Amino acid sequence: MRRRHITIIVVPHGNSRIRSFRLPLAWLAPLAVVFLVILVFALSLAGSSLNSRLGGNPGSGSSREKALFRNKLKTISGTVQELRDMLTRNMEFEKKARILANLEPIDDEVRQMGVGGPESSESGVLESYRVTDPLVAKDIKETETELDELIRQTRLQTESLSEVVTKLEERKALWDHTPSICPVPGGFKSSGFGSRTDPFTGSQAPHEGVDICAPVGTPILATADGTVTYAGRHAGYGLTLGIDHGHGLTTWYAHLGSIKVGKGQAVKRNQVVAAVGTSGRVTAPHVHYEVRSNLKPVDPAQYMLPSGVVVD
Repeated sequence: MRRRHITIIVVPHGNSRIRSFRLPLAWLAPLAVVFLVILVFALSLAGSSLNSRLGGNPGSGSSREKALFRNKLKTISGTVQELRDMLTRNMEFEKKARILANLEPIDDEVRQMGVGGPESSESGVLESYRVTDPLVAKDIKETETELDELIRQTRLQTESLSEVVTKLEERKALWDHTPSICPVPGGFKSSGFGSRTDPFTGSQAPHEGVDICAPVGTPILATADGTVTYAGRHAGYGLTLGIDHGHGLTTWYAHLGSIKVGKGQAVKRNQVVAAVGTSGRVTAPHVHYEVRSNLKPVDPAQYMLPSGVVVD
């Protein structure tokens, strides 16, 4: 399966040329973690820097200096909250995406994975950041806890969205290879699937497809993506075309006037693959169209969406 990527475009100032970088989707989780780790590191540097600027200890400075330090922490906490809000919005999108992909929702307890683990004590924070103000230590401890939770939830959310993308790609591949249209748009069905009176013998005989009448030369379309497995003459059927769509599904087109593709060729839904003709045992120009599931004939009507439905 084709690897999924995201593209980052860098537009510099001046006359420098625009650059773009492609990153695999699988890198999103590590990059998100790295970003949040950098934020933690920045918080640590902010503490150390302010310690130095305040004489080595924010607790030893004036009330104004301590207030400045706490305001800086408040600003960082506000940034963390913005990240949390973004994560929450993405979580709602992710939940809907999982429904569309027919995936089980993630349990709320799983979303809290590891959040209740061991926490650093306020005394540990006081020692790590060389602060003496208990209120500042409390703010730092709460911010560290939030960052740890964000890292874990971001990793989980990225893995979940990757699962959604994989599932939707699988479903799209299945849809692309499932017959779903009439092979001759505008034609009319002259004979259906099942038992019928044979026009040549007058006796009852099984009819393993449908007959769709149209003028000679009318284009015949592939009804789904697939690979041509047969292109030639077949006794009683005249010029015949067979396409394997995978997943046990094949389609057959008989009594053709001409074939536009060759054996082994990949085809797409709506691609012209043949033309209506009168080859084989026929009484009028038409195409005999069959759908087989695991080699067993099934009613093609089950694989024809209404004409008003647009199929890509």
